[in-house]
Amino acid sequence: MSVTGKRIQERRKQLGISADMLAEHLGVSRSTIFRYENGSIEKFPANFVSRIAKYLQTTEKYLMGWEEESDKSANDSLLIMEYYEMLNDMGKHEATKRVGELTGLLQYVKEDTSYVNAAHAIIGASEEDRQFDEDIMDDENF
Repeated sequence: MSVTGKRIQERRKQLGISADMLAEHLGVSRSTIFRYENGSIEKFPANFVSRIAKYLQTTEKYLMGWEEESDKSANDSLLIMEYYEMLNDMGKHEATKRVGELTGLLQYVKEDTSYVNAAHAIIGASEEDRQFDEDIMDDENF
């Protein structure tokens, strides 16, 4: 298996993309994708590497074996911006809102990220609970 084929297969599986999906994107057959991956076809059309890299959210250099690690975060950022630019104003507002919601869920936030989690009044909270919240917010050592 060629380095490029192996990396295409690995990246495709990481993203949960089937060979059929990649084949459809490129306008080739499923068997062609498998032949790229197992090294039976070593020469790709020039524009395929770029198209495959973009679809698999990685770099051409990574797929070709010219760099060890894909700069995934840079590619993710570019991809997100491409998607965002496709949205109308209402879609952009909704996307921004949803990203904000994700940052409020600890499982999606990097461990080294510091942020303030806003406090909101709890509907139906007792007066005692509200006073407790107020006392915490007034505490100098908080």
